Amino acid sequence: MVRRFNNMLYPLGEAPVKLLPAGLEIRPVLPEHMRAVWEAQREMNSGLFKNVAEDWLDEKYPAWLANPENNPRFWQVAWAGNQLAGMVLAHLDEQANEKHNRKRGYTEHIYVRPPWRGRGLASALIARSLQVLKAQGMEEAELGVDAANETAAFRLYESLGYKTFSVDTWFRRAME
Repeated sequence: MVRRFNNMLYPLGEAPVKLLPAGLEIRPVLPEHMRAVWEAQREMNSGLFKNVAEDWLDEKYPAWLANPENNPRFWQVAWAGNQLAGMVLAHLDEQANEKHNRKRGYTEHIYVRPPWRGRGLASALIARSLQVLKAQGMEEAELGVDAANETAAFRLYESLGYKTFSVDTWFRRAME
């Protein structure tokens, strides 16, 4: 099986402003919210080409929690009451930025749970993530997307202003 993944950049000259849909709110991610974020990521990943089911076994949660990349400082998580509705887990890679002499942030793990899709939540969360990255001095934001994404994510990112700068090709075959 062969899949293509577009690596896309957004220049942070002007970060868009999009309103959250009614009834949803962004809250800081506190330690007691981390399990809900983990569960949403597990749900999101379950249908993805690059998913490795073993990575999302319950016994992997402590390692995920301890991973320094899972830092909610820049995350945008929308809630409908006590239910996680959607998220963008934005982050920086300061070592890569220093190595490549750039100011790049990442808008990754973009996910809206099915009951809240089609309302503009993804656009609002991405826009907020771009604003946060810009406020941190970043000049661009990157994301990767499966070119065959069935939820039309690629078209959404293009409509927001992301442009493809490279394409990765992944090959997968079943092992005996």
